[in-house]
Amino acid sequence: MIRRNFFWTVVALGLILLPLPAVAQEQIAALMDPGPLPEQSFGSADAPVTIIEYASLTCGHCRSFHLTTWPALKEKYVDTGRVRFIIREFPFDPRASAGFMLARCAGEDKWYATIDLLYRSQEQWVRASDEIWAKVGDA
Repeated sequence: MIRRNFFWTVVALGLILLPLPAVAQEQIAALMDPGPLPEQSFGSADAPVTIIEYASLTCGHCRSFHLTTWPALKEKYVDTGRVRFIIREFPFDPRASAGFMLARCAGEDKWYATIDLLYRSQEQWVRASDEIWAKVGDA
């Protein structure tokens, strides 16, 4: 009885998921379209693999990726031309938006250095009290 139920469940899932590849292709194509803001990319535009990161400057996971995974990924795959890496801004909150605005205002040549600094100092500025942020806004 259990085998029969398992068999029919697998068959039913197969029928449901059968048209998925065509839909998935369309969704992947839509994901490759850039958003309204200019995106930052690293590596060759002709690379066989493209990775898109949606990053928020206040996200601890994004910070961890930037500090621990990104340097090795960049060295091994991006710098060798095997991967094109695109960063798209996906701010979770006003503080992340402000950080991305700061990086853009710093200029194209200082964008990455600003993002790197903000990730490295995230623990200090992300949890700063609203009182401090209000003073910054008044300045």
